[in-house]
Amino acid sequence: MSITRLITLLILIFFSLNVSAQSLSIDEKVVKYQIRGIYNVNSSMFVDSYTPFTNYDHDDYVVSGTLNGCWVDAYYGEPYLNSHESSGFSAAVDGSYAITNDIAIKGTMNASNLSGNVASALFSTVNNDIINKINFTNLTVFSGFGIDYFNNAYFSFPVFLGVYAQYGLLKIKSEQYIYNDSDLGANVNVVAEIDDNVFLYGTAAGAALSVQFFRRLLIIPYYIYLYNINDETVVCAAKYTRSAPGLYLRKEQRVNLGSVSTGVIGLDVTFRFTKTISSTLSVGSLVSSYLPYYNEVIFDGTRVVNLSLSVSYRK
Repeated sequence: MSITRLITLLILIFFSLNVSAQSLSIDEKVVKYQIRGIYNVNSSMFVDSYTPFTNYDHDDYVVSGTLNGCWVDAYYGEPYLNSHESSGFSAAVDGSYAITNDIAIKGTMNASNLSGNVASALFSTVNNDIINKINFTNLTVFSGFGIDYFNNAYFSFPVFLGVYAQYGLLKIKSEQYIYNDSDLGANVNVVAEIDDNVFLYGTAAGAALSVQFFRRLLIIPYYIYLYNINDETVVCAAKYTRSAPGLYLRKEQRVNLGSVSTGVIGLDVTFRFTKTISSTLSVGSLVSSYLPYYNEVIFDGTRVVNLSLSVSYRK
């Protein structure tokens, strides 16, 4: 090795060590808030696509298909994580069967996608908001049973319990942030990125109250709490490059997500065209996002609007 190459190598190693010491650190709490907000939005899409089984008799069954559109105003309340043109969609299939006049079993599968941007103070020593591009694709499967404690032609009050599993592909990438490293006397570009799989499983419980008018119109407020049992971790990587050629550094931080459990209010308006065919409009997110106490204390300040439309066949 020539003397020139050796000196160049030593200089690059020296620069790399300095950047490693001076490099910006990712705020793990902010990353957790971002991901919790994403899962709050995903939970709202799942709940608004969920069709409660009410006012049933022995051997009744219902099969439903749902399409949902989603628009996000804010991912988190404190710290405030503002949404920038975030939207999503989901599709769900849902089936229920009444074993007796009071007991029913149910299964739901929901596939969703969320994309857009969120602004946050991503780096610990930087107060400026950094724009982070999000793409999250998720599959949720739920299975459970319900008991109707007050079932007649006009009212129905089923309480349900089950288990669920979620598999998601999570991608978050920050815009490039430029800071000046005093030791190097040069600008350094840093980009933070998550590209990881997230698998969650847990229990789900809820209750619904159905009020039926003229056997045609049903108003059904309901509540579902999704409690995840496992704690997942994701890898958050920061990539540092110097403005001048010759420096590249990658640092990885493993972020423990902790609990992303959440409860969501649903509200269905169902119209029965015939005894077998009905359509349901879900507007529960308007309640969960814009009831101040519930939104701030229970739903973490996540503000999202879903518009879900279901078509059901019942026998």
